[in-house]
Amino acid sequence: MCGLPDAYFISGQVDWDTDFQTNNHDMKTQTANAAKHLITVLEAANSSVENILQLRVYVRGEVADHMEDIVPIIASTLGTSRPALTGIGVASLASSETLIEIEAVAKVAK
Repeated sequence: MCGLPDAYFISGQVDWDTDFQTNNHDMKTQTANAAKHLITVLEAANSSVENILQLRVYVRGEVADHMEDIVPIIASTLGTSRPALTGIGVASLASSETLIEIEAVAKVAK
């Protein structure tokens, strides 16, 4: 996470454990865990999902093929917050097992 006076830029959150490994190989579980990591980072910055201005969701493969798995989890995580959101299909991510990565820009809570 990088902070500017009015915003936090949160680098991509993935489903990794403390050894930088993922033990889950399905999109739903990886999405849920990446979202949990995002919340953890926001809370560490005394912020919350209500302060998210923008989300970028990087998905291995075609985004449309995974919408059914991803959208309910992201919507549940965001609650009533409605940041700008972009889904981007990519050929690869941080590891060969990583299926999704979520990055965010959040305003600093006042």
